[in-house]
Amino acid sequence: MKTSIKLVLTGSMGVILIIFSCGRGSSSGQETANSQKSTTNFWGKVACGFQLSLSLDREMYRVGEPMTATVKLRNSSDQSQGIGESNPEADFDVVVKDDNGKDVPRSAYWKQLQEDPQSYRDFMAKMKSGEEMKYTMTISKLFNMRTKGLYSISVKRKVLISGGGDICEVISNTVLVRITD
Repeated sequence: MKTSIKLVLTGSMGVILIIFSCGRGSSSGQETANSQKSTTNFWGKVACGFQLSLSLDREMYRVGEPMTATVKLRNSSDQSQGIGESNPEADFDVVVKDDNGKDVPRSAYWKQLQEDPQSYRDFMAKMKSGEEMKYTMTISKLFNMRTKGLYSISVKRKVLISGGGDICEVISNTVLVRITD
């Protein structure tokens, strides 16, 4: 059984949402939303020897406030692997959904990046077993998140499988973020 207490404080600095939860998960045996979706540093599933982690510095932002994400890519295999590098905004496909599960529209900035391949570099990096690469990107520059509400964010990245030439998709954990006035 799981018990949650939600405390909302308002004042001159805005709204603060605090959620306390305790217990051992749900009685149905499913993982709870807090264990799957968080702003803390959790990892997505291993795919093709890689894992992705997405984190934000906090769970709540005001409309129009910059929202910076940290993305980590880990070589979870037992051998060195190559990874194509360009620009984090090009290498990763960020997925943002509103609280109804609908895709959030991308910004004019994102559309401009897609039309200007000159803004990217292109090289191959070698990652040792267990090595992590860290990237930062401003999610609020890539998406029109101008409506208050709860959003879910994840990232995907395509990687080339060593030796085979096949492409595999690696998917991060999902984080939840609340946009307020």
